[in-house]
Amino acid sequence: MNLSALFFPYINLPNDSWSTKALLYWDSVSSIVPMQHLRRPAQMSEFMRGLLSEGLVQPIIPAHHLHKVPYFSETFIDLVQAKLDRPHYFTTADRQFSTMRINAEKLHGITDFLIDAGLAVKVNAGWFDVRYDIAQQFMFYLATCLGAVGEVSAVPVTNSILHFASFSPRFRGQVSPVHRYKAREVVLHNLLPTPAEPITIDQLLLFKRRHGYLLPRLRCHVEMHCMSIADISDPHARIERTNFFLQECNDQIAEIASAMKPNFGRVIFTSLLPLFGAGLSYPAVGSASVYAGGAVSVLSAVYQAIATIREPRVHADRLPLAYVAHAKRAFIY
Repeated sequence: MNLSALFFPYINLPNDSWSTKALLYWDSVSSIVPMQHLRRPAQMSEFMRGLLSEGLVQPIIPAHHLHKVPYFSETFIDLVQAKLDRPHYFTTADRQFSTMRINAEKLHGITDFLIDAGLAVKVNAGWFDVRYDIAQQFMFYLATCLGAVGEVSAVPVTNSILHFASFSPRFRGQVSPVHRYKAREVVLHNLLPTPAEPITIDQLLLFKRRHGYLLPRLRCHVEMHCMSIADISDPHARIERTNFFLQECNDQIAEIASAMKPNFGRVIFTSLLPLFGAGLSYPAVGSASVYAGGAVSVLSAVYQAIATIREPRVHADRLPLAYVAHAKRAFIY
């Protein structure tokens, strides 16, 4: 299972709750960044520059990887040509189509074809305005191909379902990536915290350093649900299954949060260990020392009796939803 996500179709991650949830959920998040932007970071947003400088987002440079994808340009050209061969694909209104601006480095050899087909216009040496529906499909195609490269190994993710709008329910005979994406977005929207105040980059770094070891269990739990949802054809059944899954998750989070509350067992655990380490439990001679030894014996018995209070906390951290409980505690409660 992939541990990382590759953001598309834009270079800059949005400075909003979607990015916060993505950064919390994935081990790492990448973005497709042309070399031109890395050399001129001022072209990127301040938020994006901060994510890159702290290592929360990794830049994926297309020119470094696309040569590893055999027939990358030819395959996409064949896809577009099949559209052009359909009767009446172009109408008069289509000649005034909306566009998306794409860097030349991402287009990797298909620019001449798009221009000749009337699907793109050159803006300058580094940019092209591409017909919007073709640009949407290309950016998904690009992100999927780059994500499949071994050095990248990432799941394509985006901040809007509209970026998947041009895909049919079935993608080349396989389980629809759209349904899996939508299922994941619904789950993360409902489970991960959305605090009133924006979460800073420093807060994200600190949280992931403290609790990142819990993340794999959560992601495995969520992705198994999303895969099962993606294979259900009935939309009502998908909604019902997801509601049931979310209810189970919220019940487990409440139990974990309760187990994580400070308790007497934790106080005893931290305060008695130094006493045991100092050798105060050894037998001694004399009334005062006997009293002291007896006191320690009682404390030892108390510790043994209530140490099990800590067990729910230890067990809670082993559950898939422990990461979410910690996130809610850190950023909301």
